[in-house]
Amino acid sequence: LHDILSPTIWWEAFRFYFGSFLTPEERLDGFLARNHFSKQFLDIIYWAMATFEFDKYRNEADEYALGAARALLITQVFFQYLLCDAFDGSLPAKVDSGLKDDLASRIMRLPNMTTKRKASLVERFRELTSDAPLASYFTADYGAVVHKLAKGAGRVRTNAQVTRVLKKNGRNIVETLDGDVIEADHVVFTTHPSIVARVLYTEHYPQHLTAIDGIESGTVGVQIIHSNDLSFPYPPQLDSTSFDMDSPIAILGIFDISQLTTMTNHGEHNISPREAGWLSVAYPVYKETSLNRHKQLLEQIPYADTSVYPWTRATPSFIDSRRDIVKLQGTDGIYMTGQALTGVNKASELQVTNALNLCHDHFGVTPPWETFVACPMLPDLNDVDAFYKAKSRVEAAFLAIKSLIGSFLLASAVSILGKDFFN
Repeated sequence: LHDILSPTIWWEAFRFYFGSFLTPEERLDGFLARNHFSKQFLDIIYWAMATFEFDKYRNEADEYALGAARALLITQVFFQYLLCDAFDGSLPAKVDSGLKDDLASRIMRLPNMTTKRKASLVERFRELTSDAPLASYFTADYGAVVHKLAKGAGRVRTNAQVTRVLKKNGRNIVETLDGDVIEADHVVFTTHPSIVARVLYTEHYPQHLTAIDGIESGTVGVQIIHSNDLSFPYPPQLDSTSFDMDSPIAILGIFDISQLTTMTNHGEHNISPREAGWLSVAYPVYKETSLNRHKQLLEQIPYADTSVYPWTRATPSFIDSRRDIVKLQGTDGIYMTGQALTGVNKASELQVTNALNLCHDHFGVTPPWETFVACPMLPDLNDVDAFYKAKSRVEAAFLAIKSLIGSFLLASAVSILGKDFFN
């Protein structure tokens, strides 16, 4: 907190933002080798990356693209410090209400849709977010949403595990684990690139496989546990003068999911809807077991659910792969969204936005869904913004000042004036 309030750190943050807008695709370690920053500022950068991403070792963070590091720094200073710490996971009521009004107005500006339809979407959005702030991680029962989407969109099958996609007589053939064969003009992948690579038949889709080959992946484990079962205090105390890379908060990604509205009973606990104290605890999983520092913290803790996922890493090679994927959209009837396009902010809300954009841009339609879910993460930093390269040093300076105001200076103003002032 002391470092965030320091004008010296603000100057270093401006320099970092300025450089990241000039060379967003440069590796972080290369940029830091050419430019001197204080240990205090470097600690803040690595704190931001370790608490948002799941590459918990510094050498892994060094491999990230500079633009991705900047996006994570802004997001964490704003989101983690300002929202989670200063405002206890929420925003002042007037700010939250204003953001909801802004999003509702964006829905009303959606193209190729009747006014009646847009009004219906706004009404549904208001209903979903009426009793939860936009800063919440969960504002809807996603399981129920999926079933409502399927019900309103014609012939939809859920839980059909796809094993292979290949070409035959100019058509895409989708094969499932149950032995079903489905012919399709278009196939849209919304899953992780490493899974796409296993499903696409190599000889029939060489361009797509070449495009996703450069995407580097890690593995993330997630457990749903109750805060009462943790072996360390949570939320963490804010009286520490420096960020400890060996602390539980550095090793684990911990998210409050008290707004979770689905019932889960796969493990040793049952989760009741909207029961306080439930956490989603995420951690990197390595093949080299000695690197898995999470085990000592979670070994004896009972959990309600556990899963393992592939995880995209926002390295410079990801940026090139992302460009190639965008250029190939529609080639041979294949489209990709999901983590093929989001290596920085992988929030489910952004994934939904990307999927809607894909439908609109490539098929000219907005899906006829009965339910609309839209909840922006704050601030709105997606991959296009993270890898944007300024056209001049003047533009880079302007963007750096804008980023500084929205992160360090805003956090400092809240700290000095107090959250009651903003409320």
